[in-house]
Amino acid sequence: MPKTVTMLLFVACLLVGVCAAQTDLVLGQSSGNVQFSNPAGTVDISFAGDVCGSNCLSGFGYYGTTVGNYEISLTGTPILGAPSQGVYPVNMNGSALAFDWSSGSSFLDGNITLDSVTDGTQTPRVLGSMYVTAANLGGYVAGSNVSLDFNVYLGSNPSLDYVAQNQGSSTEGYISAGEINQGSTPEPGTFVLFGSGIMGLGLVIKRKLRL
Repeated sequence: MPKTVTMLLFVACLLVGVCAAQTDLVLGQSSGNVQFSNPAGTVDISFAGDVCGSNCLSGFGYYGTTVGNYEISLTGTPILGAPSQGVYPVNMNGSALAFDWSSGSSFLDGNITLDSVTDGTQTPRVLGSMYVTAANLGGYVAGSNVSLDFNVYLGSNPSLDYVAQNQGSSTEGYISAGEINQGSTPEPGTFVLFGSGIMGLGLVIKRKLRL
């Protein structure tokens, strides 16, 4: 019986360890800029000046110690709605954002939906989600939705609030950092509960054996 208890505890620790080892894809600085412009009273989002095209951003992406290249291609023009407590909702306005990252035979592809942009600093944060269309990275499953966020570094350029309040103005900056998270994938939480349950059961049996 003691060997059985030890084995249960060992398996539980392995399961919890797998959950703790989750690896997210981290986005590095983009070589092109995200542009916010207000040509007619509404703030538009576009991409500017990247090596992969006028409507494309690219840079290095990091999956643990694996370094690859990402590209984000924009078709159409998302627009920002009126802000509430510094948060601008994003209307995709029929536009599409295609994402791909690759490193050798490893890859992650998906379609991005932007949800909101938080202003108040020179590094507004963009939040959204990505529908994974294809992947062979651990934790990313084709057909699932994962969360996404990145910061736009505006530097000394006008703030997003300024652009929103002044028709004809614009600003731009590069993606300084970002992540494509695995948070919406159900397996990690399930493993934690299962592993914790086994650990609890093992401890109860061990206590009873000592009595």
